[in-house]
Amino acid sequence: MRSRANKLNTLLISQPHRVVFLSSWLKKKGYSSQLLQQYKAHHWLRSIGYGAWARKGQSPRLLGAVYALQHQAKQQVYLGGQTAFHYLSKKKTLPLRGFHKLDAIQLYVAKGTKVPRWFLNYQWPEEVAYFTNGFLPPLMGFVTMRIDHLRIKISGVIRALMEMIFQAKTENEFFYCYDCLCLYPKLNAAQVHLHLEACQSKKVKAVFLYMGQKSEALWYEKLAKGTITQYTLAEDTLALDRTLTEDILAVEKTVVIEKLMSGENQRYLYAPGIDISQYRLRIPFGLRHDDFL
Repeated sequence: MRSRANKLNTLLISQPHRVVFLSSWLKKKGYSSQLLQQYKAHHWLRSIGYGAWARKGQSPRLLGAVYALQHQAKQQVYLGGQTAFHYLSKKKTLPLRGFHKLDAIQLYVAKGTKVPRWFLNYQWPEEVAYFTNGFLPPLMGFVTMRIDHLRIKISGVIRALMEMIFQAKTENEFFYCYDCLCLYPKLNAAQVHLHLEACQSKKVKAVFLYMGQKSEALWYEKLAKGTITQYTLAEDTLALDRTLTEDILAVEKTVVIEKLMSGENQRYLYAPGIDISQYRLRIPFGLRHDDFL
């Protein structure tokens, strides 16, 4: 009995508060199905669905479930889009117009990854919206951020902005994306270029470049000059509210913005609208130059 209790205590202190315990992970740690049933019978653990457990008397939190999927199951799920941007920009004044209200937590799932049924069926206090990002490489542009004492993988600023642009449908939503992009005029130009080269959405590339030009962002000015002399290879990583050192490789990289926009077809974002020939882009009338000021 004492040995069983000690093993339970070891389990409980090994994971953060209100985190979900996955059966597959527990099995690897030496907790058999029989032992888990004994913990359940003694009211130490409770099942929240097939393959998932929580401490008795505690309600697991959504971030605790995401933490379990990321750290225990090693699944490619992460907070992205507007949710990630919200966390990354807590120390900045977010724009008020557009779709600034977080109606749902935006959870992105890599292609081929299935969200467990227990996660989908559990009644989380927050609404969850599920997305798949197929236009950027699955391992590019993430940060690990400490949120409520949990280390959670989320989209970095560039990836989050691109995901927001991809989702944007209305004029107000594009305005909001522009306002958010303006909060980061000093993005790493090499990182921006890496994302643009890898991006498979012509709409996202065109809008991102157009908004960078109109906002006179420093990263756009560096791209427009045509050469990047410091190329950042490591992804940005946040931990304990500080930025870890990035690995910088000195490489002279010639940048030709026109090559990023290769292709003949015009990307229609809205009809009717104004054609921006440089990016083969059609934008809503409300997004013309003066309205961006």
